[in-house]
Amino acid sequence: MRVLPNQEETTAMSVRAWEIYNDDIIDRLTDADYDKNVAIDVESGDWEIGDLDVSMRRLQIRRPNASIVNIYHELPHAERFGWVSREPTQ
Repeated sequence: MRVLPNQEETTAMSVRAWEIYNDDIIDRLTDADYDKNVAIDVESGDWEIGDLDVSMRRLQIRRPNASIVNIYHELPHAERFGWVSREPTQ
């Protein structure tokens, strides 16, 4: 049974994924790669790009025990839309 990472481990994995993305991946991507998902194995630095399910599946086939973090490769300065609930959270 695979144990899910705790919050501290998840944060560390996210930080590592962003390091790999910024240091090793982003300069290798082209304009055709915008709006795609980058699945990154934070242990090996190996990665795949494509639709979310496809990129994750290809990476898991190559690295069955991968610790994968997904980063969406979006256009620079892309505007995001969102909302905040007016109801207070407890």
